[in-house]
Amino acid sequence: MMLGLFWGQVGAQQTVPQQVSENVPNASLVGEEMFRYLFWKVYQAQLYAPNGDYHSDKPYALRLTYQRALEGKKIAERSADEIAEQGGVTDIQLANWLQQMMAIFPDVQQGDVILGVATSEQHTVFYLNDNEIGRVEDSVFTERFFGIWLDPRTSAPDFRQALLKLPG
Repeated sequence: MMLGLFWGQVGAQQTVPQQVSENVPNASLVGEEMFRYLFWKVYQAQLYAPNGDYHSDKPYALRLTYQRALEGKKIAERSADEIAEQGGVTDIQLANWLQQMMAIFPDVQQGDVILGVATSEQHTVFYLNDNEIGRVEDSVFTERFFGIWLDPRTSAPDFRQALLKLPG
């Protein structure tokens, strides 16, 4: 019995993507969900945090596996729109962040993975298919960017509930 439990835990640790385990201590899956827009599957999202316990002030990672091709410019623009909808940011902040995201986010194809990591310094590091593609060293950006999915003001509360494994 203990041997089976041990092997199960080892197997679970091996399923954590390398860039996640390198950036999030004791990373474990918090929750996952397919994001859909109307009837289209857009991406499969997985949230990782230390020991599977998400806290916004600790390192965590959000991994998006795209189910369709999208332009990086559109990803950046939609992200900026979602951040703006949360409120509490200036036009200057939003314009600066949009410019940074447009420089970072590439066009994606079905199967591509964009990983966003919130570091212990509350900076954001982005990866495309395991290769670093950019950083934003601004804690307010980090809070607002990940807030697209994780903040109570998200436009997708059911999606947030699934990622955070909140009771329904």
